[in-house]
Amino acid sequence: MRPSRSPTRRTDSAASTREISAVWQKLTTERQEVVIGRRKIDDVELDDAVSGQKSHKTLSTIVDDAGVHDILRDNMPFASSGRGIGGTYFIG
Repeated sequence: MRPSRSPTRRTDSAASTREISAVWQKLTTERQEVVIGRRKIDDVELDDAVSGQKSHKTLSTIVDDAGVHDILRDNMPFASSGRGIGGTYFIG
């Protein structure tokens, strides 16, 4: 039997997302770009990091003997209009 999803659980998830978003907004543009691996102004990919913290783009690239493989990347909208919550979740 699968556990049911309660409204409280979804609200906690939305609250957590808002808290993470608030922290993200406090980062400089340069720091956000390093984390994501793209420039914000024109969406150009940054070079992969050789060492240290690797970006989302670098970590989500699949490379093996056959070469580089594409992965699903998509934005999925979410909203709770009665609560004034909305945005997109990125899959990738």
